[in-house]
Amino acid sequence: MRDITVAPDDPNTIYAALQVGYMLKTTDGGATWRLLDNGLDEDVHAILTDPRDTAKLYISSDGEGLRPGALPDRSLYRSLDRGESWLPIALEFQNEYSVSFAYDPSDPPVMYSAVANGNPGQWRARESGAEATLIRSRDAGETWHELDAGEEVVRGFPEAIAVGPEVPGRVFPRHALRPPLHERRQRQYLGRPRRHNSGRRQHESRPSRGRRRYGILYRQPSGPKIRVAVRRNGLEGQLTSTYDVD
Repeated sequence: MRDITVAPDDPNTIYAALQVGYMLKTTDGGATWRLLDNGLDEDVHAILTDPRDTAKLYISSDGEGLRPGALPDRSLYRSLDRGESWLPIALEFQNEYSVSFAYDPSDPPVMYSAVANGNPGQWRARESGAEATLIRSRDAGETWHELDAGEEVVRGFPEAIAVGPEVPGRVFPRHALRPPLHERRQRQYLGRPRRHNSGRRQHESRPSRGRRRYGILYRQPSGPKIRVAVRRNGLEGQLTSTYDVD
């Protein structure tokens, strides 16, 4: 199970996202469950309910159905009938993988997500990483546009997004930025065992990998800019760079 969501207007209605199993729904508090598999990707990652209209649901998915041609769509879907049927959204983007999904509590039609090119196994095998895009909709998912959030997001992929309730437009994505492919290969080479003349195996020394997770803070005040602060956890929260993006 990847995610579970309770309907805001009925605590007995619960939706569950399954790892390569579509979705489950109960309307009796979990006593019985029913499969939802009409028009959505089979690998559902996150479920979001519309607080203004609980008949509307949104999901992010792996895009697994797209890659073998089972589905012609992408990774984000919307339902207008409490999950009975689904239609794809965010077709402006070719990326087919998504996890994070959030709306602005102070302005629910404003929604955020991130989409990536391929799955995580593919990201690790290429220098460009996830090739991800942070996206926003201002009309409850009808249309989407890209937010220029910097190289860390493109390579690292935001795995979670939170929107601060106090300040409209304050967004907090979190992602794991892996070292570039050539750096990982170099470390693997340095860690290979070598033999002494005596025939005994001994590992060569190599630099400490440290922790490679980054926290990213996106802040959008009243102006058109987003303030980005990047920190490296291995440096105990020390800021390593700050910049503005449109």
